[in-house]
Amino acid sequence: MKLSIICAMAHKPKLLILDEATTGLDPVVRDEMLDLFLEFIQDEECSIFFSSHITSDIQKIADYVILIHQGKIIFEE
Repeated sequence: MKLSIICAMAHKPKLLILDEATTGLDPVVRDEMLDLFLEFIQDEECSIFFSSHITSDIQKIADYVILIHQGKIIFEE
């Protein structure tokens, strides 16, 4: 998973779409990946669409949170 994400980030995309990107990673690697995501979005020219059920990951890196249920936005902040 880590290698796949690094490969996706290597060409400096403006938008990175990730679905459960940290699922199955051990806590140390999960923190490394979240730090990498934070570094990626720091210049505010790049964004990550990050889908996850791990709320601690979302709390660590999200600027905006949108909860989508059955294709409809039910929460946005």
